[in-house]
Amino acid sequence: MKATPPRRRAAIDDLYTDDCVLEAAPGVFIGHDALDKFAGDLRATHPHFVYTPHAQPQALHNAGRLAWGSGPRGGKPDYTGLDVIIVRDDKIAALYVFLDSMPS
Repeated sequence: MKATPPRRRAAIDDLYTDDCVLEAAPGVFIGHDALDKFAGDLRATHPHFVYTPHAQPQALHNAGRLAWGSGPRGGKPDYTGLDVIIVRDDKIAALYVFLDSMPS
């Protein structure tokens, strides 16, 4: 299901600490407002793409990881990556987004 801006913001408020940090290729983003803007701007670049897990999420103590792909629904992913999270007080305090190189 596509995350609408209000639904996305509610999920961010529920799942992330107030001082959360997102580290991705374009830079470092801190707090709910920055995370929401980054996610909205990213979604706007390819609104028809879906994110599909490529394996089961893994958790270890206060960390977790998830490999994923993104592309048109039912199609081959246009790009893949790995998200790593750090959890504090049962919420995501840090999200590190690693993008894989795609063969040409």
